[in-house]
Amino acid sequence: MFEAQTYEEILQRLKNKVPSGMDTSEGSFIHDTLSPAALEIAQLYTNLDLVLTLAFAQTTSGQYLDYRADERGLTRKSALKAAGIVKVSGNPGVAIGKSIIFLTEGGIEFESTEAAIIQENGSANIPIQAVEAGITGNIPAGAVKTVQIAQQGVTEITNESAITGGTDQESDEDLLSRLLLKVRNPATSGNAAHYQQWAGEVTGVGDAKVFPLWDGAGTVKVIIVDSEKTPAEPEIVAAAATHIESMRPVGAEVTVESAAGVDINVAATVTLAEIWNK
Repeated sequence: MFEAQTYEEILQRLKNKVPSGMDTSEGSFIHDTLSPAALEIAQLYTNLDLVLTLAFAQTTSGQYLDYRADERGLTRKSALKAAGIVKVSGNPGVAIGKSIIFLTEGGIEFESTEAAIIQENGSANIPIQAVEAGITGNIPAGAVKTVQIAQQGVTEITNESAITGGTDQESDEDLLSRLLLKVRNPATSGNAAHYQQWAGEVTGVGDAKVFPLWDGAGTVKVIIVDSEKTPAEPEIVAAAATHIESMRPVGAEVTVESAAGVDINVAATVTLAEIWNK
């Protein structure tokens, strides 16, 4: 908007205000006096452009987008830590303390959330959660291999099931989508937009689709996906159901389910470019 307000343009306008007949050429006293002021004014116009960018939800980001969302009662969803179970095998009676750090081969850290003792069957199942919140903590079965500080009597460490539930902090793009959804689709009295917004408020939910009257009068079905737009884990579905249940109108019967994944098989034939054959 202020692209024309350059240093050169501003300096010339200042010189135009000087009485005629006075030397304003480069190197003159007047030029050297006006030049710093013109430079600072040009910088102010540059900053005004930035202020305009930050003022509108569609062009702002970060903390300033949080401010705009807060005007509509929306808060950026925080990152969550992945959680699961690690199986520790070894000598019966060996104690495994709380906050013990377990590791994958790639160095992803998990800590035990409870103390445990290896049982007579030679193993103990210990609940763990990722040290760092985010999707990096979502790992497949068998990925946890070691413990940070070796413990006598422990012979094997593994997670027999995948560790899941980790989500990144809500991105600017997703927060903006929720904000625009709320502004453009007014929610009132438990209409479809209301259910979509309630689902979107739950950490881990990436999107939702609402089916009113799906099984007759008074019924509502809400289908959700996670923040990666993949089928939501049972914990996220349960959290969404609980939140919607606390918000829904009296008498509504609500069903919350995860969207089903669809396998897509891709086949390709790769031919090396001539340059790679040389």
